[in-house]
Amino acid sequence: MSQENVEIARAVINALDRGDIDAALKDAAPDFVFDFSRSVGLEAGVYKLDQMRTFFGRWVGEMW
Repeated sequence: MSQENVEIARAVINALDRGDIDAALKDAAPDFVFDFSRSVGLEAGVYKLDQMRTFFGRWVGEMW
């Protein structure tokens, strides 16, 4: 993994730790897809970029 990718990953994790979903997703590609379909949890599924706020909101029990 390149140093640039490491820094991007750290920035995303730090933004999520702060509850800042907009900052976490600001560098995501417009065709971003999060495949969580193999999860055994209630939120199993495939999520597009515009669905990620709802996905994360369900994880923390509130809407961002």
